[in-house]
Amino acid sequence: MILTTLLLSFGIVLYPQVVLGLPAGDTMDYTFTDLRARSDGHCSPHNVYTKAGEWHYDCPRKNTVNENGDCVNAIPDRPDGDKKPCSAYCEVRTSFAYGQEQPFHIACQDCTLHQGEQLQKTPSWAFEIGGGGSLPIKELEATFNFGATYSFSSSITYTTETEYTPPENYTGCGQWTYVPFTFESCGTLTTAQQKTTGDPFCNQANCASQNKICEKDKLTTSENFCQSTPITVDGKSIGKVIYVKTDCDSGQALQDGQDEAYYFPGVSTDEKFKSVWPAPPTTEHHSQ
Repeated sequence: MILTTLLLSFGIVLYPQVVLGLPAGDTMDYTFTDLRARSDGHCSPHNVYTKAGEWHYDCPRKNTVNENGDCVNAIPDRPDGDKKPCSAYCEVRTSFAYGQEQPFHIACQDCTLHQGEQLQKTPSWAFEIGGGGSLPIKELEATFNFGATYSFSSSITYTTETEYTPPENYTGCGQWTYVPFTFESCGTLTTAQQKTTGDPFCNQANCASQNKICEKDKLTTSENFCQSTPITVDGKSIGKVIYVKTDCDSGQALQDGQDEAYYFPGVSTDEKFKSVWPAPPTTEHHSQ
């Protein structure tokens, strides 16, 4: 914890990662420097432990709207296919939360989750096109990725870096599961009309792009365009491993005594488990 405090004092973002010797649900931190500007308080994914599901309007942004409320400044002068369309996304509000659990393997009693266990789910998330106007999905996703803090990811890849054992003094049944951290971004989506200019008979390989421009005085703007994605850093999902306590006969998740993340709406895949947020007093609390 002393190291954690020192890192934070230098403005280094701390994110959860497992570490040898911690009981189920506990996590350690690792350093990720690409988003140091977001390392302060609620702008960091670390805030999911205390502010899951809360919206924030004051975090650093890649793009901002102009005085007319249009996200026009980030629209390119010329489009480049679906990689760089005549559109831009300006993030307005953000939120971190817990995503749907991804179980490692079947239920067991007194089981250990070993170091090096791999979890890969693809696809797990679908890109939402609602509110995206007439943009094709590839162009819409590229626009979002260029303007959002985190790019959209449809898959989850995670490998345990330590060994986990069930909670101390618990002799019942259970199973190991992974809860990814998710990021939701809502903002303004602006699209400019595309105009073809120049020689229509140009036969050069890059002619298609050279003959098109984005008319930034002819705009269509949609507010409150939202997208949710699991947080991925360098191709690896960010989240936490937890032990879900289950009934030994039915295999269903017990309602009491679970890790607090398991109570967040949408996390549990057990149809009979009742999500309650904030988590009830019987929750297993695991802090950094």
